[in-house]
Amino acid sequence: MSRWITAWDRPQVDLPLLVELVVGEAGARPLATLLASLPQGLVHAEAIAIVPHPPSGFRPLSAESAWWSAGRSLAVVTTAPETVLVELAELAWWWARVRQRVRPGDPSDEAQRLAWSMDLELETATVAWLDAYDRWAEIAEAARFPFAPVMRVDVGLRPGARKSAGARAGERWARRSAGALPVLAAASPVALDTFSPYVRDLGHALHAWASENPDRIHDPDLMRWAAAGPGQPDPAAGAIVAAALGDDEDLRAERRRAERSQGLEVEDDGGLVVGTAHLEHLDAPHPRLEGGQGTLGLFIGRDGLALEGALEVVIDAGLASSLALLGRSGSDRGDLLLPAALVGLDDGYALPSRDVLAARAEAWSIPMHRSDLLNISGTDHPSSWVARILGKIRRSMVLGNLGSEVLVTAAFVRSDPAVPVESLRAARDVLGATAVLVGEMFGFSLSERGLSGLHRVSADKNRPSKRRFRV
Repeated sequence: MSRWITAWDRPQVDLPLLVELVVGEAGARPLATLLASLPQGLVHAEAIAIVPHPPSGFRPLSAESAWWSAGRSLAVVTTAPETVLVELAELAWWWARVRQRVRPGDPSDEAQRLAWSMDLELETATVAWLDAYDRWAEIAEAARFPFAPVMRVDVGLRPGARKSAGARAGERWARRSAGALPVLAAASPVALDTFSPYVRDLGHALHAWASENPDRIHDPDLMRWAAAGPGQPDPAAGAIVAAALGDDEDLRAERRRAERSQGLEVEDDGGLVVGTAHLEHLDAPHPRLEGGQGTLGLFIGRDGLALEGALEVVIDAGLASSLALLGRSGSDRGDLLLPAALVGLDDGYALPSRDVLAARAEAWSIPMHRSDLLNISGTDHPSSWVARILGKIRRSMVLGNLGSEVLVTAAFVRSDPAVPVESLRAARDVLGATAVLVGEMFGFSLSERGLSGLHRVSADKNRPSKRRFRV
């Protein structure tokens, strides 16, 4: 594993090493950005725990806050520790500079504030924010003390545990597999809805739920869709609503039963959705994937470390006849991103399939843009797992564990790793990107719909339906 991962894959986080890796690589974000996103008084904390659930004996700092406190100990509840660790590393870097350069004196004095801002090389916007929220006095007081808390990450959130959970899921999948299959690994749960009949069949019910629960919807486009009244079901909108209901264990189990009854045999395992899609039995909701024959292996989930652990098992076992990777670009720009090459922390990787995927996206009217190079070398980049898997594939081909004829494709979409996809545009990007990758693996026609000229095998329409949805 990289130095970044080993810095916090231990009982106590190595904060100085985190600062070196995070800030030494790309610099820190503006001080105002950090102070605005982190709780006030954080620099006084003696201990910080990063946990998946609220700890006993702690109280929330506010009604909506992810931060909890008990005396001078803080805990932050998250499933994305990487984001929090980067913020804390950046704050530690800033605080060391503040303690070196901030002069004692009255922070309300204009000349004093000007001297501080020049010494710290603060941007104009940061100075204006500190003025507006009167944070100068807080900095002056807090700068008397170092920011050096004891930091711990819950064992279940550490890289080793997450990768091991994915590896165990991969081993269970490998034991069930009858041989090598095309495999799709996607870092967005919405990718599953490209195949799931659940969203298609229950589109109107999902629309009714969205109309009755506006407080659970935050995207303006989705609000307009819910308010417009029942119409043609939108797979992207249905996918978002289904994701919002994903925390309900009963509904998730019901969904999995409905999917299995129609050829999508998946289960929740190790933080991922793992299984197979039998294309000949699926009436997939995405129009570009109508029809077709064959079986596709699926590994879908937000956790790149779990995906990495599962894929390493599959590659070592020689069970991937082709491999498609769907990652997150880490960019604010939408649409499907197709780079010709990647740069990871340790190496670079060419993606010769870029132009082939781009031609398919254009033929299918799926918005996309080409890129010569995508840099995913950041310590907390959401797609660093893609670079590590590409390195694994390269080594396996050299050692003969993986045939050089194995087709490897990669595409990227914009998505926040910490929250469900909530924007219609983002969901459509994921559905389109998944269709392009799967279409290339299975040789789908570039014509207007599905598998032009090939025999389509439909699901048995007379089969008793087990699909229900309690709205």
